[in-house]
Amino acid sequence: MTIPTSHISRRLGRDPRRFDLSPVHSVVAGCSAIVSGGGGSIGAALSLALCRFGAREVVPLDACEHALANLLSAAPSDAGGRLKEAIANVRDPNRLNSLARRFAPEIVFHAAALKHIHLGDRHPTECVLTNLAGMRNMLNAAEASGAAQFVFISSDKAAAPTSVMGACKRLAEIYLNGRNARSTSTRSITVRFGNVLGSQGSVVEVFDRQIAMGGP
Repeated sequence: MTIPTSHISRRLGRDPRRFDLSPVHSVVAGCSAIVSGGGGSIGAALSLALCRFGAREVVPLDACEHALANLLSAAPSDAGGRLKEAIANVRDPNRLNSLARRFAPEIVFHAAALKHIHLGDRHPTECVLTNLAGMRNMLNAAEASGAAQFVFISSDKAAAPTSVMGACKRLAEIYLNGRNARSTSTRSITVRFGNVLGSQGSVVEVFDRQIAMGGP
């Protein structure tokens, strides 16, 4: 579930800030982009934003067909023709390489991840395979296809890791920095997200359930 922005603003008791997004348009307009984890709340928002900023073609990539179907059905009509969904798992390098060659993206946004901390701690192997190996697979595909930019969506949990998820994100950042120093074609960028309000798994959902049950 994705929580509407207006609902979040009421919970926070303040209005959202507005930013000048014209520089984003100048970077994105006319480009082809792949968004891994494109069916998730963050990836879906990225995919639709890329369409709004004039991307020529946006490929939301996700292992969950249901999530992709929801994105496509909710997309505005002017974005529908530019969304070229791909069902794929970031653990499958052959599939990622094939898709990257097919779509030849200028920009790759890597948002796919297992992000629930307690589940990652209970299933560490799965967390490593998706959050660490999956990032490497996506980066390899981006570089092999000649993408100009690779944007890794990391987490504030990478700052001082106390969980498997946070440690995977931090290791992925370190690996990305090393690869970035050697790459001659693809520029890699890391962005750390905190608790994204309204996203799937957001703490706002927990607060809402507590309030509905009469709690603080």
